[in-house]
Amino acid sequence: MRFYRELTDLPQNVMKKIEELSEEFELLGFKVNKSEDIIVISSEDPLKMRLLESFIKAIEAGYPLEDAFRILKEEAILERIDVDEYAKKKRAHRQRLIGRVIGRKGSCKRRIEEFTNTKILIGKKNIWILGTEKNVFLAREIIMELLSGRTHETAFKRGIRKAKSAKV
Repeated sequence: MRFYRELTDLPQNVMKKIEELSEEFELLGFKVNKSEDIIVISSEDPLKMRLLESFIKAIEAGYPLEDAFRILKEEAILERIDVDEYAKKKRAHRQRLIGRVIGRKGSCKRRIEEFTNTKILIGKKNIWILGTEKNVFLAREIIMELLSGRTHETAFKRGIRKAKSAKV
């Protein structure tokens, strides 16, 4: 049985790059077909198709194609944190929480990325984390502590403690 996914609503430059990388997709167990403005990617492996969905979400979130491709190679996972779960749907509160994760001039976000070796993208309502499973877990724990109102130092300490106790 073969599974299919049509790619139609991605930016043209991304569609072109996917077409250019069709040989790499095929090495990973996918088949790429292009007709007019549609690219169809298929595989016989349902797990590969789940990885493809994460790859597409990473592209839509704004990750560069090269970073998103790590998901297909099973070198990285993608995690989404919905800030509204912490902001109680209040726009001003959501902006304040996102600001806490970003930090002054991006310092907190940069510190989390460097400490956990992840790549973090922050949108209006979501925070996306890309990296290895262990590193994404650690980054998520730190971010969740920040969103829960902890100070930056406490968030890092508690996040690290939680990650160590979970032994991911």
